[in-house]
Formats: sequence, C-alpha cells, structure tokens
Amino acid sequence: MSVDTKVQNDGKIQFEAALDWAGFGPYSYVLTTLAGFINIAYMCVCYATTIIIPASACELGTTTSQQGYIASGPRFGEITGAIIGGYLGDKFGRRRVLLFALISSAVLNGIASISVNWVMLLIVQSLASFW
Repeated sequence: MSVDTKVQNDGKIQFEAALDWAGFGPYSYVLTTLAGFINIAYMCVCYATTIIIPASACELGTTTSQQGYIASGPRFGEITGAIIGGYLGDKFGRRRVLLFALISSAVLNGIASISVNWVMLLIVQSLASFW
C-alpha cells in the first residue's frame, strides 16, 4: 500500500507509513550512535556516585547521612528533569533542548569535580542530573 493511500482525511499520515516513507539512512545511523553515546555518558554520571561517596568521606569529611543525601541527589535530578525536560523538548524542540542539556551537564560535572563542600557537590550533581 502506498503512502498516499494511508493519508487520512485531515491530512495526517499513519506512523508506520511515515517510517516507510522516510526510510533508514545515514541520518538514522548517526542519530542511533549519538543516542548510544549519550546513554553511556548518562550511566557513567549516574553510577559515579559509587566512587564519589567513599571519596567524599575522606576529602570532604561527610557523615553517613550526608553521603546518603549526595547519593540521592542525582536521582532527584533525574526524576524532576525527566518531566520538565520532556515538556521543554516539546515546546522548544528536542534537538535544542538536547544540545543545551549536554553542554550544561558537561559544565556542571566539571564544577562538581572541584566542589569545596558536600552541599555544593549535592546541588551541582542534582542540577547536572536534571538534564
């Protein structure tokens, strides 16, 4: 069945027909590769707390409750960021929001690496995970 026969009366096209019409080419390969690298970077940031927590006890003198806050900060950022980031992606465009998120997360993770106390580390990690 051709794409023209799957166009509805209101001018919309069915999802499967649009995928068949667009095809899978170099852009799709680049996009899939980029999404994979973004996912790898995201997991590195998310699970870096397993390295940061013991180091914070030595370098920042954190207690166990403060270490718990530091460990939960990125999860708070992920949950709130998913909701707000999805809305912003729909409003301003996914590409624009994704580029902003990648750049701001890189900058915030750089700032987190030079945190001078546990509160700064908690706030910056939460913001970096927000995107």
